[in-house]
Amino acid sequence: VVDYQIYNKLFSLIGTLFTLLLTPIWSMVTKALVNKDFNWIERLYKKLKKITMIAVICEFLLVPALQLLVNIWLKEDAIQVNYIYAILFAISGSLLIWNGVISTIVNGMSKLKVQFITLTIGVFLNVPLAYIFCKLFDGWIGVVLANIVSFIPYCIIQPFFIRKYLNDLKNNGIITSAEKEGAK
Repeated sequence: VVDYQIYNKLFSLIGTLFTLLLTPIWSMVTKALVNKDFNWIERLYKKLKKITMIAVICEFLLVPALQLLVNIWLKEDAIQVNYIYAILFAISGSLLIWNGVISTIVNGMSKLKVQFITLTIGVFLNVPLAYIFCKLFDGWIGVVLANIVSFIPYCIIQPFFIRKYLNDLKNNGIITSAEKEGAK
């Protein structure tokens, strides 16, 4: 679908750039975990959350400028932008960016259980939701909406387990009190 491709290319650009930023992080987290540098992982995670917010803001700043960008890019072949579709693509792109951060952290820590469970449930939800939403909204935008709904549980649940795991590492005495104070 031509319209889908136009929205997807523009809204995935920010996520693609963000993914390039995350490429070395996974192995760095693994190395920090082996070296028991849990404070570094925690500081990195906090920084990545801030950078994620900037990327998400960029996704949504793209929405009001979208028609102008499409007109410049496609000239006489430009489509008329549907701003509801654009917002859904901004949400989808934002979830993919957030997924990149949390997946990189949990993959680096080899804590994949929550990721496996929530994404597996999401896969099984996605197909029937896509069918229902495509019928309900009479078009391909139902697939985008189904992807969003299927992905949200992981994006909400996984950060709680990251926080819990990092806190457990600290509270189990793996990090001394002096190290905790030095990190502040």
